[in-house]
Amino acid sequence: RGTGIMIAGNEFTTCGDPASFDPQYHTLYVYGTRDTTATAPIETNRTIIWNYFHANTAARAINIYNQTQLSSPISAPISGHNVQYNYITDQVWDGILLGQGVVGDNTIANNVLIDVGKLDTSSGDGGAGLHIEVTVPDSYTGTTPANVIHCYNNTFVNCGAAGKATAGTFGLRQIAAFTPD
Repeated sequence: RGTGIMIAGNEFTTCGDPASFDPQYHTLYVYGTRDTTATAPIETNRTIIWNYFHANTAARAINIYNQTQLSSPISAPISGHNVQYNYITDQVWDGILLGQGVVGDNTIANNVLIDVGKLDTSSGDGGAGLHIEVTVPDSYTGTTPANVIHCYNNTFVNCGAAGKATAGTFGLRQIAAFTPD
């Protein structure tokens, strides 16, 4: 949690337990303040750059998400993510997720994703190279910026689980109506 975070130049390998898959366990989980007031400030300026993710059986390589399952406690939105120059291969679910609770201006650029989203261990949708479903957290009433996702210069090879409705290179879905303040 927090503003002004940088995660740079790391190697993440063999994260997760293939014998006991946990859909809540991710190789890198970036989130924000939860159990807060409905007008908490947005946490921003987070950079994930030059990392190597490989041979992980955790659910996702990079999971950027901040939404509790219930409207109480309240989660604050998170924004300003810059995900660049990462190499992600051999990943169970999505290579990169920008999920619920993510708002504002975010960049996904210059990443290489190979053989990600291949194993679907759930009865739900399959994995994707890049999965985007951004929304304001439930019950948050503070000022939120409009969503702008910059996605460019990424390389995707053999992404997605066969036979699933949202499997493939991109999974683009907004799961709730969003009108900026």
